[in-house]
Amino acid sequence: MDLKELLLDDNNLEESFDCILEMVPELRLITGFDNYKRANKQSEIIKAIKLSKKDFDVRLSLLLYKLGDYEYLDKEEITRNILSRLGYEEKNIKKIIYLINNYNKPITKKQTLEDIDLSFKLYEIQRCDKLSKEKENIKVLYNPRNISC
Repeated sequence: MDLKELLLDDNNLEESFDCILEMVPELRLITGFDNYKRANKQSEIIKAIKLSKKDFDVRLSLLLYKLGDYEYLDKEEITRNILSRLGYEEKNIKKIIYLINNYNKPITKKQTLEDIDLSFKLYEIQRCDKLSKEKENIKVLYNPRNISC
C-alpha cells in the first residue's frame, strides 16, 4: 500500500501506523521511541486524521504538521524532503507546506479570495487539530502487535 491508501483507510489507520512510520521515519521525531509517549502522540495524530474528511491533502498535512512543533526542526525543509523522497510533484509539495505553515493561523479574507478550496482545507485541518486535542477524544491506541507492511 502507498501512503495515500493508508491515510484514506479509516478502518485500518491504527494498525497501519507502523507502516506509515516506515515510509516517513521522520515522524519518530515527534512520536518518540518510548512506547507510552509514542502511543499518545500517535493517538492524537490518528484521531485528527480520522476526524477529517477523506481529503488526501488534509490528511497528509495532519500527519506532518506536528513536525513544526519542535524548534530544532525546519518544518518546510523536512516536509519538502519527505514529500520529494516519496515522489510528490513540486506544486503538491508547496500546497502541503502552505497548509502546514498556516494550520495554526487565522484564515484571512485575502486567503479565501485567492483560493477558496485551499482555505476550506486549512479550516478542516484547524478543526480536526482542535477536536483531536479534546480529552474525551483521545485514547491510547498502543498495540504491541507486529503488523507487517
